[in-house]
Amino acid sequence: MKRNDIVFFLVSTMIVAIAWIIFTVIHQSQSTISDSVAQQIAPIAGSFDMQTIEQIKDRTQVSPLISTISAVPTALPTQTITPPARIAPQSSQTATGGAQ
Repeated sequence: MKRNDIVFFLVSTMIVAIAWIIFTVIHQSQSTISDSVAQQIAPIAGSFDMQTIEQIKDRTQVSPLISTISAVPTALPTQTITPPARIAPQSSQTATGGAQ
């Protein structure tokens, strides 16, 4: 690469990077989150209700009345492809109705 090509590439990259930073700063300063959205994205508390977790562990196990049927894989039937029947070319008399 020539020196001019490298300089052009570096200048173009710097312009794009500076524009990106400027647009990000403008976007961050102008965008706001409404109170309802801020309430919906509030962080979740990091504590667990241990009493409820113990109640879930102590539940009685219920077995289903209908047992599941295990599917046994079977071989799929193979299809044979037959070529289409060839149509014999018509003679010129038959195609034109016999008049020449």
